Amino acid sequence: MGIWAQNAAKDMVVLPMTDTTGIAGTDLGTVKFRDKILSSNCTYDEVIARLKAEAVEMGGNLMKITTHKKPDYWSTCHRITAEVFRVTDPHLYEKMFEWSAARRLTAADFKGLPDPADTISAAATCAGFSFATNRVTMFKSTKFFVACEFDCTRSWMRPEFVHDSSVLQHEQTHFDIAELYARKMLHAFDEEQLNVTNLNRSKDIYNHYFEEYKMRQDQYDTETDHGRDAAQQQKWKAAIATNLKELAAYARE
Repeated sequence: MGIWAQNAAKDMVVLPMTDTTGIAGTDLGTVKFRDKILSSNCTYDEVIARLKAEAVEMGGNLMKITTHKKPDYWSTCHRITAEVFRVTDPHLYEKMFEWSAARRLTAADFKGLPDPADTISAAATCAGFSFATNRVTMFKSTKFFVACEFDCTRSWMRPEFVHDSSVLQHEQTHFDIAELYARKMLHAFDEEQLNVTNLNRSKDIYNHYFEEYKMRQDQYDTETDHGRDAAQQQKWKAAIATNLKELAAYARE
């Protein structure tokens, strides 16, 4: 796949089976993965990546999952079918998207309603990181799939601040901090050399870095006064950018 196709696949919006949003676009057909044999390359993340690539070849920019069978007695693979569409603006359908150095937050990404109990913030970012693994055995080495995602429906921005670049910068750094701790976690997985004998350590590592992450986010808001202290905001932005570069080997782009 060429660079353009790779980028297009990464930007592909994938809607889960539970999404009931009406899609106004051209229906291009279906893509499916129905591997029935034992395989080491058909985790959910790997199958979705394959289907995205196929959807791009069809000219699509949005996929709606219609069936999803998880690994069971009959197959070690995730078996997924999705409908492929070409829509004018796929971002309008997004509920969640992954962190990317090439994509910065915009006001349109904040689709939630402001929290009436929060009288301090101009905006709020709901972001976090997670991980999954393949089915690890004595004969299959461990593969980690780490995601750092922005939840559009739970993130909000007050209307009077949608054109305030300083508010967006503050929220972007919140998202960047989430990516930083996703990389820290992945680095720790690497250092531990996790395999079938000690894979349960992965949950402890995740919990450790998630607690650190929450404290770092609180510290960021406190020291920047929720972005109102411009000098501290720039200091934090630069520090997190440096930290991300230090862990560039653990970026998933």
